[in-house]
Amino acid sequence: MSNASIDLAGAFMKRKNAVSAPVETKEEPPSKPSNSPPEPSEMPQNALPKQKKTRKEPSWQAFTVICDKTIVRKVKAIARKEGLHVNAVVQAMYMEGISRYERKHGTIDPETKHRSAKDVLFST
Repeated sequence: MSNASIDLAGAFMKRKNAVSAPVETKEEPPSKPSNSPPEPSEMPQNALPKQKKTRKEPSWQAFTVICDKTIVRKVKAIARKEGLHVNAVVQAMYMEGISRYERKHGTIDPETKHRSAKDVLFST
């Protein structure tokens, strides 16, 4: 055993055998049960009852696309060169493509119901 470990053991034994002075305790009045609501005087001034927030539908929707790696690299390069997020570049490209399509074919109503595959394949 090294001298350092003997010294530590000796210090521990001295502390363990020492008699501590009595500690004064202050009696507190009995507290309310933890499940009871606080008194109004105990509540912070800014503590108003929480109102249920109604969630708005987000204006965006995730849209996954599989495309050629060259296109992905070029879109990323454009975003990097222009200091934009890839998402911003892709959205601008989509909007330009939709705009060109609408000039050629007329305005698109996204709420229009399209025919189902069943109607296309099995209609008589």
